[in-house]
Formats: sequence, C-alpha cells, structure tokens
Amino acid sequence: MLAFLEEMYAVAGTAKFSQHVVTALRKLVPADRSSFNYVHVGAGIRWESVADGAGYEIDPAPIMNLYGHEHPMIKHLQRHRDARWRLISDFITRGQFHRTSLYNEWYRVVGTEYQAFTGILLPGGTLVGIALSRGSREFTGHERLILDLLQPHLIQGYRSTARALEMADDLARLEQGVEADEVGIILLAADHRIRRMTTRARDWLVEYFGMHPRQPKRLPAPLLARVQQHHTALSTATALPAPREAIAAHGAGKCLSARLAGRPSSLIVLLREHYQQIPVARLERLGLSRREAEVLKWAAEGKRDSEIAVILRISTRTVNHHLERVYRKLNVETRTTAVVHALRTVGQQTADRHSSVGP
Repeated sequence: MLAFLEEMYAVAGTAKFSQHVVTALRKLVPADRSSFNYVHVGAGIRWESVADGAGYEIDPAPIMNLYGHEHPMIKHLQRHRDARWRLISDFITRGQFHRTSLYNEWYRVVGTEYQAFTGILLPGGTLVGIALSRGSREFTGHERLILDLLQPHLIQGYRSTARALEMADDLARLEQGVEADEVGIILLAADHRIRRMTTRARDWLVEYFGMHPRQPKRLPAPLLARVQQHHTALSTATALPAPREAIAAHGAGKCLSARLAGRPSSLIVLLREHYQQIPVARLERLGLSRREAEVLKWAAEGKRDSEIAVILRISTRTVNHHLERVYRKLNVETRTTAVVHALRTVGQQTADRHSSVGP
C-alpha cells in the first residue's frame, strides 16, 4: 500500500494520474478490469471514460449513457454523497442485478459479475467514478478495508491533479492572451536563470541575441547585466521602484525593449518589439515628397497599406500610388527593398543587431 501511495503522489498533478490509479489499483486489489470515469448527471447520464486499466473492445459510453442511471452506486451518491467504496451487492441482489438492462447490455457482455465502486462528487453534478470489476468472486471485507484506507488519498490526489491541470490550462490561455497582445514574458528564478518563458519571448531571444532555439537556461549577457542592476536596486530600496526600461536591442528597423517587474526573488521580464521611429524630414532628403515620405515612414514601421490609409486619411489606392512613386525614385522594385534602402540612408539600420544595445 505504501508503494502505491508513493507512486500515486509522484504522478498527482499530472495527466498520468488517472491511468496510474486504474493500473496500480488492480495490482493492490486484484480485479479483471478497472476504470476511471466522469459521470455527468443531469437530465440524463453522460458517461466519459478517462482511463481503463484493462481495455474494452467496445466503447462503454453509448451503453452507459442509456442505462447508467440503473447503476445503484450512482443513485446512492446522488442521494447521500457517500464516497466510501461500495459493492453492487450492497444495494441489490445478483438476481436483481441480472434483470437490469445495464447488466444485460454491458456487464454481461464484458463478463462483469461483481464490482467495487467509489465516487467523488464535483460541483455541477459531475461524478468522478473509480471502479474495480470481476467476473468471479466477490470483494472481501479485507479488500474493502484496503480500498477505504486508500480513499482519502485518492480524493486528495485527484483534487491536486485537478488544480494543477486547471492551473496549467489557465497559464496556457494566459500565454495565448499575452501572445495576442504581442508581449513576451520571461519568469526568472532567484539566481536569474530562466524558469519559464512564452513562445514569443523565446523567439525574440533567438532573433535579437542569437541564442540557441532550444530554451536557454540563462539570459543573454546584456539583458542579464541589467537584470542584476535592477535586482540590486530592489534589494536596497525601501520602496519597490517602478518597472523601467531595461535594455534595447536594435535590429533591421526594429527595437526589442524589456521592462522588469516583480520582487528580487522572482523577477519578470516583459519584452515588446517596436519599429523604430523614422523622421519624415530625413526621408524627404531622398528626393521624396512630403506625402511619399510619410507613406514610406509608416511602411518602414510595419504598417499595412490599409492602416497607412487610415492614419493619413487617404484611400488604400492612393497609398499604393505613393509607394509606386517611391519605388521609382529610389530605383527599387519592392516594398521591403524600399524600406531597407530608406533605413540605411537615414542611418536607422544597425549592422549588428546582437552587439548594439543600450539602456
């Protein structure tokens, strides 16, 4: 039993919990089959098998959806919320069991004559059910005692797993929201090693600092130096300083900025990518008209034609006409080439994006 508990708590909080329970439980209390199910009780029964320790050749869900309401343990749990392990024979005789549609359509087919069952009631009427089934020999009093001793641990393990998986789901949805807002987040450990980061943050570290695509353990040197400075400021300050710009790494017309937040032992790095501001007057020196320079400026800062049209209060077609004239004057053929040419000419592009950093 101790080995079962050690193994169970080792996987509690992970997606392996349910499969481990049904597999290991059959070794502790011998059974032909074991299963871990969600039973959604409402106007009817909706049965969802999560894990099966033996494997069925047919899916039990359609049959259980039709006849699951005949299961005496489900009726008992709905009325009394008693989560102790129970046997079918605690409620009805074998003869009564054999006359149910549930037995004839399912249990007889899979060879189940005896079953021990427990359940954990969740809010909303959902029941987490764990069952051990046999084709011969009823469960003994000693076996029921073992199952009852395990019951509090099964409940605690399930609740820990549910909370952990719910938290993981929340974090995944939070990351999706952050990614949609075009922010990269890096969570740091107390020694400033990277504990966790969003996909966008990892991609930016690769792009701007040349780090290996696999998740790195440490921040790039320029960013790490500023984090250490910020950590010192936090440790010596009487009040928490406001997050401030940490570093800016410059690329081809783009800038990656980082801000720091959090406590010294759990700093958070917030990354955001910006397009560099390009003075219209400097673009006019290329021989462009004021409007052509404005269109090229916004194109160089990553705006689409439709966005430029809204900003300048002109039509998208007019934006295209201005860009065509820009291409002719700069002797280029594409939008990208025009942007790169303009950035080089006005001194906005830095040759080495990895070594050019500033506060």
